[in-house]
Amino acid sequence: MADYTYNNKWNNRFIDNIAIFYNPSSPYSKSLEKAFSTHFKQLGGKVFASIDISSPNFNPQRQISEIRGKVEAIALFPNTNLISVAMGIIKANTEVTGKKFLMVGGDALYTGETIFNGGVAANNLVLAVPWFSGGQDYAIQAQKRWQGTVNWRTATSFDATLALVNALSTNPTRQSVIQNLKSTNLPSSQTSGNPIKFTIQGEVKLEPIIVRIAKGVAKRPGGSDYGFELISK
Repeated sequence: MADYTYNNKWNNRFIDNIAIFYNPSSPYSKSLEKAFSTHFKQLGGKVFASIDISSPNFNPQRQISEIRGKVEAIALFPNTNLISVAMGIIKANTEVTGKKFLMVGGDALYTGETIFNGGVAANNLVLAVPWFSGGQDYAIQAQKRWQGTVNWRTATSFDATLALVNALSTNPTRQSVIQNLKSTNLPSSQTSGNPIKFTIQGEVKLEPIIVRIAKGVAKRPGGSDYGFELISK
């Protein structure tokens, strides 16, 4: 997400200054803020401020007003409990006078709620996500089975189950499962669409997936003019 933000133009200029909205009390939110901030600075960008959205006195309109003209973009990294606050920030971006910010964010915002509650204000919101429902065999079969489009949580849960089943053996132990997981190597044809292989640190090796909310895309929730479209993978 940091690479995409730094290397793309908004309002005909490259983005080198950004404000981050996050919850420092949430390990998930804090880890995204730290990773994004570190990499964005390494690229040559500046983080104007990392703003706590968990305060009961947080006011989206006031915060947006205060950073107008000082940054070109805002990064939204709420935890799931504060998605409604992020929605307030997204709407304030269109309600408060001034040039609109490029808005980027994490996978907590990769939901239908963002599309329906954000509406036109969420148009062009860019997110880094772990999975996108394209033409994968898994997505097609899952839609037939469940009579609806599955989300990234369902897809990654499916992959996690595959990895665990693959790591089980006769009379498995905690140690044998962990050791087998380290050598897991499942091709994308057997998963939800991404190959499953783990790093030394135990993280899944994934190609970055960047999506954007746009109007009129083919795959969008019923009753909405907006949906997610794939930008890059």
